[in-house]
Amino acid sequence: MFTDMDTSKTLSTTFKEAKKSPLEMTTQVLSSGFWSLSQNYTFNIPKVLETRISDYSKFYSEKYQGRKLTWLLNHSWGELYFRAASRKFLFTVTTAQMVVLLKFNDVDVLTRPQLQRELDIPAEVLNSVLASLVKADLLKLPSRTTFSSALPGDTSFALNQKFISKKVKMDLSKLQMAARSEVEVKKEQSEMERDLEKDREFVIQATIVRVMKMRKRVQHTSLITEVLAGFPPLQAEGRDGEEMRRHPHRERLPEARRRLQGLLRVHLLKRLQEMLK
Repeated sequence: MFTDMDTSKTLSTTFKEAKKSPLEMTTQVLSSGFWSLSQNYTFNIPKVLETRISDYSKFYSEKYQGRKLTWLLNHSWGELYFRAASRKFLFTVTTAQMVVLLKFNDVDVLTRPQLQRELDIPAEVLNSVLASLVKADLLKLPSRTTFSSALPGDTSFALNQKFISKKVKMDLSKLQMAARSEVEVKKEQSEMERDLEKDREFVIQATIVRVMKMRKRVQHTSLITEVLAGFPPLQAEGRDGEEMRRHPHRERLPEARRRLQGLLRVHLLKRLQEMLK
């Protein structure tokens, strides 16, 4: 691992001397067998950056024949200068934030579909980038609009030409990480709720089968009541809590009925009327 770091430093210095450019680029070439890094996503990059990457790849292949470089854009970052209100700011940004901001060099207003189409960037990554730039006040939404992933597709994002900050240097990369964490947390919560829903349905179904094995025949209402009696009552506060105390299993009633209908459909249970035909 330490050898990779030393080699990367030497390679970067040699490349800068061999291929001079106003765009300064520092690379870290890491052996895939020792570093648990992966290319989670890619996106289109500006021509000037693409050319610099191509030059480095050619430079590297001439030194190490047979080796292949995989560029991890999701782990890279850079620095951008931004001028607003007669002041010059220096932003530390992720590469995803960089490519989005550079799109506003040509136009002042863009929509999310336009950015996604031109950059070919995953929707969840673009959402975290836009959320971070809106939070930093670099991008503006229409009045009385707050950012969310459910915003209409034609919602416009405008570059804030009147951006003001007491800080001349700002690290915006942390804002994207925070925004991405919120998106991932919500996604995990949604997946967890779906898993819990499935588990709960399986438990209700197993309880129905267990009751039927013991009783053989039972009235529909009695079966539902007996099945729900085996579950702890749901808790609630206030006015809803009083109603729930009178009917503690009301919220689970639709689930029990759905599971019962499911067992009837797969012929694990039969209605008495069908058996008498």
